Order: sequence, then structure tokens, then C-alpha cells
Amino acid sequence: MALAANKILILGASQSGKTTLLKRIQYLIDGEPTEEERAVWADTMRTYLANETMTVLDFMKKNGTFLQYPDINKPHIKTLRNQPRSEIRDVEAAISSLWKDKNFLRGFYWSYRTQPANIKQLAGRIQHLADRGQHRYTPTTQDILQVFVKTTGIYETTMHYNSRPFQICDVGGNKSQRKKWIHAFPNTSVVIFTADATSYSKVLCEDENELRVAEELTLFESIANHRQFTNTRLVLILTHIDKLDNIFVRNPVTDCFPDFTSSSLPGFPGYKEDYLTDLENRFSSRLPDERDRGTFQILRADLIHDGLETVEDILKTLLEDTIP
Repeated sequence: MALAANKILILGASQSGKTTLLKRIQYLIDGEPTEEERAVWADTMRTYLANETMTVLDFMKKNGTFLQYPDINKPHIKTLRNQPRSEIRDVEAAISSLWKDKNFLRGFYWSYRTQPANIKQLAGRIQHLADRGQHRYTPTTQDILQVFVKTTGIYETTMHYNSRPFQICDVGGNKSQRKKWIHAFPNTSVVIFTADATSYSKVLCEDENELRVAEELTLFESIANHRQFTNTRLVLILTHIDKLDNIFVRNPVTDCFPDFTSSSLPGFPGYKEDYLTDLENRFSSRLPDERDRGTFQILRADLIHDGLETVEDILKTLLEDTIP
């Protein structure tokens, strides 16, 4: 099929996978990060993990819970509070020690409703390396994809695929950033809306009284009904699907969607498929009646672990002039 799209606009709530998708496309086209780039990412990730670890500790303090080994971890907490002045090896040792503390892990699971989806995996990587005495952490490509760096404003870049140029635009997802989105709307060929499939179990970072999935559905509806996108292709991408099995165990879907039914039990493939189909239908129901259904498509993606072939297939789909 001919490749016609010349501007891809990625929209969605915070932590829904917008920037991760952009990274995957960049790495597909330009190659994976260089050693110099990985070194920069290592510093970014240490700071990110230190900050998120402190967020869990603050949550525990607010709720009157304590570490299993407070005396051992007291100097580690001081190290994290002194970021970025602390030595790298001390920061990694602090992260390693705190993420071994059973009460800290309980605090993390209690606070997970506002935490980025991949933080525990990243902390586990640093913990593993610190335990082996390897204090010069070099992130893998998967590590880099998993780190959450909040986007502010509008980021636009030009790429080339099969010698054909196209623009791709990423935006900040927090509520405070969305008033800027309209500046990126003109001349858009394809709108991608990323939605976190686990968001039924989470709340907004900026408003802990609001479920993320409710916000995502409302936001999707506003985009699908926007006058500037009446004839623009719209692609919904459900992300974080690799996290669902663990989420199902802790949070039944019926806690959020009482009308959800499945012939399978949580942990079985049929349950996940029934949930994803149900979620897709909830998003599809927000489309305006007058929208040509031929301009709407739904994809599912594990943006961290999917191979390059899958990412390339997604890119080809986004650049096609018609939906197959």
C-alpha cells in the first residue's frame, strides 16, 4: 500500500505510553541508543528511581507505616534525599536496600495506583547489579523504554521511513499540559490515542479521586469528536497489556466495571481477551455517530517487549493511506 501520512500526532493521558511509542519508532528507524546515550540515560534513571522511591516512602509516612529495617535504611534515605549530590554507588546501594525491605514493598503495592507501570522492574535491575557489586549501571534498551520521563509541552520531530519523510508529534499528558495540544492539531494525518489497559485499577497522579480509565474514556471522546479530526484517521492503541495478568489478581475488573462478564477466570487467556474486547467496545462507543468507521482502528501493543517486526508493522499501519 502507498505510504501517504505525513504527520502523526500521539495523544493520551499521562503514563499511557505516548513517549514509549515514540522511542520505539525512533529506535526502529535510527537504531538503538549508543553507549554515550546509555550513560546519559543511566543518570536519568537513577534520579527517576530515587524520586519514585521517595514517593513511596512519603506515602508510607502519610499512612503511618514503617520500614522493616529503619535503622539500616536511615542513611540510605538520606542519600536519596541528597540526590543528585550523592555518589552514584551510594544511590544504587540505597535503591537496592530499600526495595528489599518487605514493608517498603507493601507500601509500593499500596501506592501502585499512582505509580508508573514499570518502576518495580527497573528497581529490580539496579538491585540485581548492586548486589553483584556492579555499581556502574548501564541500562539496556528495555530499561530505557521502561523509564517514565514526563513530557511537557509539544515535541515534534521529522523521521524518514523507506526514504519517505514524516513528522511525529508527542505531547505532555497531564491535565495542565492539554491546553497546549490544540497548537499541534493542524495538518494532522493520523491521530494515535494511547490508552493504558491497566488504567481501570489506577487513579490519576493529579487527582487521586478519579480513575484513570474514566479520564481516558472522556479524553478519547473529546478527541474523537473534535471538529479538526472529523475526517482524520484515528488509531487507538491499548498499551501495558503485558501487565494485565498481575493486575487482574489484585484488582478484579468488576470493581471498576460491574457489568463486565467473562466465561474464564482471572489468569486464563480467555479472561484477558474478554476484558480487552470489553475495553475496546467502551472506547468505540464514544465515537460520534457520523464518524466513518473505516477511519478508526484499534491496535494492542506491548511497547516494552514487542519485537522490531511488530513495531514496524505498527508504523506501516500508521503510515498507510487506508486502513486494511
